[in-house]
Amino acid sequence: MAVGAQQHEVLWMIIRESLMLCLLGTLLGLPIALTGARFLKAMLFGLEPGDPISVIMPLLGIAAIAVAASFVPARRASLLNPIVALRCE
Repeated sequence: MAVGAQQHEVLWMIIRESLMLCLLGTLLGLPIALTGARFLKAMLFGLEPGDPISVIMPLLGIAAIAVAASFVPARRASLLNPIVALRCE
């Protein structure tokens, strides 16, 4: 904000970085989860290891939690007075 960014730009920047980390974790973890589900197939009663609903719903839940967890610090950062931030240690 000290160099001209608007409040909504700062808010979106922080949430976007959080979602990028969530996407990276998803891309790394999804193949591991699908492989692990194949090994645990005997314990999955009524589900197939690659069931789309069982894969998509937890991913959406994790994305929602990531947005909620990043919104509070992003909101605080967007409301911060740039002069006060520059004067801090």
